Amino acid sequence: MVVADVAGQWFGRRGRDEPMPECLAWLPDRVRRTYAATSPLLWAAGSVWQVGTPRHARFAPDRMVFLSGDEGEWVCAYDANDTDRFFDLGPDEAGWRVVDAGLAELLAQRSLLEIAHGPVSHRAVSAIPPAPLPDVVAGLTEITTCPWRPVPGLRIHLGDGVLVVSGFDRQDVAPFHHVDDALAVTVAVTRPEKADFLADREWPRPWRVLPSRSLEWVRAYAEERR
Repeated sequence: MVVADVAGQWFGRRGRDEPMPECLAWLPDRVRRTYAATSPLLWAAGSVWQVGTPRHARFAPDRMVFLSGDEGEWVCAYDANDTDRFFDLGPDEAGWRVVDAGLAELLAQRSLLEIAHGPVSHRAVSAIPPAPLPDVVAGLTEITTCPWRPVPGLRIHLGDGVLVVSGFDRQDVAPFHHVDDALAVTVAVTRPEKADFLADREWPRPWRVLPSRSLEWVRAYAEERR
C-alpha cells in the first residue's frame, strides 16, 4: 500500500511550495519522506485522526502518545526508552497492548481512517448486521495489515476510489460498550456516483449521506473548535 498514491485520490498532492505540516516535524526522516508527497489537507487541524507532537501518557509516563481520541477512548503511543516499540489502548480495554508494527505502518493505517471518517471524503454511513457486509465490500481488497485497533472488530477494504471501514457498533445506552452483532460501516468515495451501488438492494437500515467538504470548510471548522 503506497500511502501517497491512495491519499492522493482524495487529497491531491502537496504542491512544491507548500510547507510540511507542523504535526509531522517530529517524525524520523525516513518516515517523514513517506508522507512528503501527501497534501497538507490530510494533516489539517480539522482532521479526525490527528497526529500530534508526542506527549507523556497521563498514567504511564514511559509511554509517548502521538495519536488519541478526543475523549481518550483510544490511544496510540511509543516507548519513551525505545522509539521502535509501539502500544495501543483501545475502547473497552483495561491495559496497553503491544502493536506488532512500525511507525510507517501505523501512520499508513491512520491515513486510511482519516479518508474514511474525515470531512474531505463523500461518505455513506450506517449500522448493519455482520451478514450483509460482504455485499458492501464486494470487489474490494481487504487490507489485512491493520495492527492498530482503535475500534474493536476493525476491518478496512479498499478499491478504486472506494474505501470501506467497518467495526463493532457501540451501544447507545451506558456503559456504551461495543457489540459484535452490529457493525458501524462507513463507505467513503472519491465521487458521489461511486456509492450508487448501495442503492441496488435493500438494507436493514438506511444509509446516511455526508457530503465532502472543501479545504476552506475544514480550516474554518478547525478554527471554531479551538
